[in-house]
Amino acid sequence: MAINRANLFLAVTALIAFLFLANIALAANGNASESNQKSISKYNKAIALNPKNWKAYINRGNAYASLGNQKRAIEDYNKAIELNPKFTEAYNNRGVAYVNLGRHYKAINDFNKAIELNKKDSDAYNNRGNAYVNLGKYYEAISDFNKVLEMQPKNAEAFNNRGIAYEKLGNHQQAINDFGKAIEQNSKYAKAYYNRGIVYNELGNRDMAIQNIKQAAQLGHEKAQQYLVSEGMAW
Repeated sequence: MAINRANLFLAVTALIAFLFLANIALAANGNASESNQKSISKYNKAIALNPKNWKAYINRGNAYASLGNQKRAIEDYNKAIELNPKFTEAYNNRGVAYVNLGRHYKAINDFNKAIELNKKDSDAYNNRGNAYVNLGKYYEAISDFNKVLEMQPKNAEAFNNRGIAYEKLGNHQQAINDFGKAIEQNSKYAKAYYNRGIVYNELGNRDMAIQNIKQAAQLGHEKAQQYLVSEGMAW
């Protein structure tokens, strides 16, 4: 069977570009890991000097979470809450750690507490909305994202997240509209381009799908890059 040299060239070019970017990502992750380890060491010393330093527990928990050690992060957030039960960030961050562990109901309890303490905590509403999406509670999620947008009408992440909820409900046009609004607020929002591309693909609009996925790939979105490599396309 004859090989189409033009398509082969594009496929090889796409693969080389993907591997190059993957190496850059690995180097960046290595630097981030080293930085977080140094932060943990610093906060260990701060806690040793003052075991009631709840801010140090929060910050060390954040470093552990960045390293992917969610259980250790939760332990630190627990201690911070024990020392300062009214600190909303601790509940919010612990909720995110629970989401990362797939424990969405426990996460929602924490986001509820954060909102109880601060009705204007847009991060807690946004995070609770994401937990609801993971549980398939799309209408509840949309309500939370709406609340974020009431407080912050230019919040690109909330538009993107609401678009995901609409897509899950099969409301493709509203999803596309929301991804578009996210991009209006942040023209380099790779996730929004990728998500819009996926919806166009579901609608059978191949040209618009590829256009958006390529834009996401150019902005460093790994899934978009992997998709294009699988299709033998460069970006």
